[in-house]
Amino acid sequence: MIRFACLPILALAAWPAAADVTPEQVWDHWQQLATSFDATLAAQSVTRDGDTLVLQGVSLTTPSMANTPVAPIAWIRLQDRGNGTVRVTAVPRHRMALTGQAGDGAPFAVTVDMAADALETLVVGDAARLDHVITADRLQLSLAMPPDDQMRNARVDLGLDGAVFSFVSDLGGSFGASLAGDGGVAQAEIGFRGTAADGSVYALRAEHRPMRVTYGVAPVLPGDSLLPTAFAARIGVMAERGALDLRATDPTGDALSVTGQTGGVRLDASTEDGRIAYGWMAADLRSEIGVTGLRDPYVIALAETSGNIDIPIGALDRPDPFRLAFGWRNLDLGSAIWRRIDPEGALDHGPLTLALDLSGTMRWTSDIFGTPAAPTATDDLPFAVDELRVATVEIAGGGATITGSGDLTLDTAALADLGQGGTSLQRPPVYGRVELAGQGIAGLLDALDAHGGAAALAASARSIIGLIAVPGRGDDTLVSEIEITPEGKAVANGTPLN
Repeated sequence: MIRFACLPILALAAWPAAADVTPEQVWDHWQQLATSFDATLAAQSVTRDGDTLVLQGVSLTTPSMANTPVAPIAWIRLQDRGNGTVRVTAVPRHRMALTGQAGDGAPFAVTVDMAADALETLVVGDAARLDHVITADRLQLSLAMPPDDQMRNARVDLGLDGAVFSFVSDLGGSFGASLAGDGGVAQAEIGFRGTAADGSVYALRAEHRPMRVTYGVAPVLPGDSLLPTAFAARIGVMAERGALDLRATDPTGDALSVTGQTGGVRLDASTEDGRIAYGWMAADLRSEIGVTGLRDPYVIALAETSGNIDIPIGALDRPDPFRLAFGWRNLDLGSAIWRRIDPEGALDHGPLTLALDLSGTMRWTSDIFGTPAAPTATDDLPFAVDELRVATVEIAGGGATITGSGDLTLDTAALADLGQGGTSLQRPPVYGRVELAGQGIAGLLDALDAHGGAAALAASARSIIGLIAVPGRGDDTLVSEIEITPEGKAVANGTPLN
């Protein structure tokens, strides 16, 4: 079991309880917590058996599940441990069938099997605030998917080994109940298997070890978010290493295989503070792709990929900051792929890099989660971008590198005019300043000339570079400073373009 996951257990074992809590108080607390998140937690029967509160036929429902009946959990036991804490256990095996209607009105049914080995929860606290620690040797979730036109006999399996999770549920918050916690597993694995309509069989298995998770749910004030929910959520996932194996075989026996490994992985998502934020990072990725008849597998290695999406969802017609960023650094395509792209060997086959980091201010002009607002000048889009800052542009490959930055202002009315067929450029839709620097560009263009099929591309690039760039300091370097004024004048390196 991973070391960091044991810490909550040790902390709870040594924690002097501030107040005793009874099984009845825990059950009542859970029901109130569910109600605060627009759900209903109920049991068909609640009885006392000595020091244990026995719940039978336990179910959790929400308004969205009104037409999707779920089989209740057979039993949950809440035992008074005699020291102010409660031990919770549940039926180790549970099956339920989810039924309902798809978006096209067709009925569907999904069979879900859940299994838990040595699952228990320790609860400490008082009626208003409870601390929970959940442990299990293994948690298993299996879904048998309904057949459709694309896939049959489809099955998804999720397994968690050495699981330890802790969370705090608080009914006494300033704006309502909240829930927050963290935890980890020694190993997480997911598998998929199914048969496609053409008879091809697909099998996928992925695993990460160890994995740590943080999460939280809290209420939001009305009007603080455009999301059609009364609460905000966040989740973070981190893993030290992972692996993937995908196999696909068609009826003739031809096969496709994809194997991959990764080092550290991080994912974060949040709807807190009136924003939707999502970020990711993965390091040391490597994949091999094999196909029947292919002499050598395609090998792809990537030192790092990362990205951030952070956009406001707080109010209509209010300028708020946003950020969009992504990057692929040191992408190595491998010799088999380069032989396909560049059989003559004219290009530099070194690693490739692509990175972009944008920020600025934007406004929502209509509610994309509810009833649309009255039409505006930009009614073809539900938002308008007022300012755009280019913090980073980096493109590297073929022995050349381009970097840049900029600060731009967008005239949304002028952009809308162009989008609706307008032709007047008396007022530029975008104005501001952009700075670019390049190294190795001439060498790359010479290599494209030698490539044969890319000579026309090289000629076009030279024409554009001649208009906007000048030689920099050093061999084979270029610089470019482009400015567009609010009056529509375009200047590159001090020379008017229009």
